Amino acid sequence: MAISRTDYGPVKVVHAQGYLSGLAATELDRYLAELLAGRGPHKLVLDLAAVTEMSSAGLRAIISAAKRARSHKGGDLRLVAPNRRVTEVLELAGLVAVIPIYSTVEEAVASYAAPSTAQP
Repeated sequence: MAISRTDYGPVKVVHAQGYLSGLAATELDRYLAELLAGRGPHKLVLDLAAVTEMSSAGLRAIISAAKRARSHKGGDLRLVAPNRRVTEVLELAGLVAVIPIYSTVEEAVASYAAPSTAQP
């Protein structure tokens, strides 16, 4: 698993590559936990375009990151470009209903500037 990061102002984009399971998922979870430590809000985008497959361990890493990001008002997680196999895993887990998914990094980053439609 290869992990890299690009910052777009206050939005942190994490690029994951490879098979997201077992030790790789633990590595990603640790990386995201360190990135999301401290004061927020944390605006995070997880780019899954280069993730080939994902296990339940990968799901746990994503869920943990979403919880950490959302623990501060204004923080959130967006996912980008999961392939068909990864999307199926996200759908089976019910995450597509609670974590927004975008086609491109640019769309996901721009979504943080869009007015929120959430009710207080």
